[in-house]
Amino acid sequence: MPEVVLKGHDYKYAVSDVLRLFYGEANEKPEGISAGSDGTIIFSKYDGSGVCTESGDICRCFSYNESQEIPFIPKREVKRQLYSLLSEMTGITYPWGSLTGIRPTLIATECGYDPVKMSESYYSSFDKSKLACETALNENRMIDSIANNSYHIYLSVPVCPTLCDYCSFPTADHIRVKAVLDDYVCAIVAELKDFIIGNKSCIGSIYIGGGTPTVLNDRQFEFLLSSVNDLADISSVPEFTIEAGRPETITDSKILIMMKYGVSRVCVNPQTFNAVTLDRIGRKHTVKDIYDAYRRVRNGGFRSISMDLIAGLGDESKDDFLYSLTEMIGLRPENITVHSLSLKRSSMMKRKFSQDPIVNPVMDFKAGSGNIDGMLADSYKILALNDYKPYYMYRQKDTLGGNENTGFSLKDHECIYNCAMMGDRNTIVGFGAKAISKKIVMKDGKVLIERLQNPADVRMYITRSSDLINKKREFFYEPDRNI
Repeated sequence: MPEVVLKGHDYKYAVSDVLRLFYGEANEKPEGISAGSDGTIIFSKYDGSGVCTESGDICRCFSYNESQEIPFIPKREVKRQLYSLLSEMTGITYPWGSLTGIRPTLIATECGYDPVKMSESYYSSFDKSKLACETALNENRMIDSIANNSYHIYLSVPVCPTLCDYCSFPTADHIRVKAVLDDYVCAIVAELKDFIIGNKSCIGSIYIGGGTPTVLNDRQFEFLLSSVNDLADISSVPEFTIEAGRPETITDSKILIMMKYGVSRVCVNPQTFNAVTLDRIGRKHTVKDIYDAYRRVRNGGFRSISMDLIAGLGDESKDDFLYSLTEMIGLRPENITVHSLSLKRSSMMKRKFSQDPIVNPVMDFKAGSGNIDGMLADSYKILALNDYKPYYMYRQKDTLGGNENTGFSLKDHECIYNCAMMGDRNTIVGFGAKAISKKIVMKDGKVLIERLQNPADVRMYITRSSDLINKKREFFYEPDRNI
């Protein structure tokens, strides 16, 4: 395991991202980054016009004048060369090559939607490059249709009936925070009310996510939705989504409340249709509950239903995963998102489903007797045959095999909020615990993204609600209070 010595640059985070693909966690040293101590030294050099990476007799170099095929971005070139060198040293390759960022579609757009160019430039596989280019085309088409002056509202209810074993998000168990949920909902509404007065006309979408917002009792749920409806003039908002999530929380009364207050899109997220897996990951609902919840939502007449699956759960085989996908497609939801399991260090699943200690989830973890790459490849083919098109994509660290999460939709059912959130062209205003707001600003002729994050803990959010309202005013302040 080598040490990378940096010369002429300080891209330690970028170097760490590549090292961890091959060796797990990396450690910062005075002159560079180390992933071990076997004596191997790699020099990564930048002289202002080119990058050179070398170890022993292996060398990679690139100067700006040598090629114009890809933009010369020093940090990205450092990663490209280090990935290429480590691949030769170890014999290991990854589906996304040197791309470790969360948005491969940005690179696909830069490459002119050309998968060959993307693969040759960043060592990503042709199949992944092709997927990224197709997704980027659809994503950008959708983003172009969203008004540039619109803003999009996210209301966070980071509470679930139970905590799933794969989850590492700061989501609260319902029992632990049940006593303060009245105060929590009131605090969200107060934050929303302060901001939205005078800003009604430009709302492009509203998304209430979590967690599981439908874990609220009927009174709390109706108060939240009625307040949103009164403040935001829902009849003029193109899309209003509720992430209902857990099927056991989707009751007839919740459906009626959502119908009453103008919800147009509902997420039902089973993650799997296999009863054994549901039990193993800490879900407290049955497979029958999934079908019952879907039927309730479908009978409610909502414009779109979204469903999620996770590839790589527990010891599921490829056949197990594709069975779940087939069952889901049979229901015909308008949106299906295929997630690759992200095996976070703080999740129970990392311990429960690994017989041997995992040093590097990306490289070492195998999903049961199946293959994560095969699960994804086959699922994409099946979705295409059933008229589902990819329209947004993102990646996470510690994802099995270094893979991706991809959202698919039937024609004209793409989620506006997902595209706005991924596109970094529209303002997102987040309310509630763990919510992140972001605004687009121009500085020195460049487009920058600025973010403001609320505290993740529900109780802390309630305690600090007045202060958070003031911070949001400052963050979004303009003389006329319009975004």
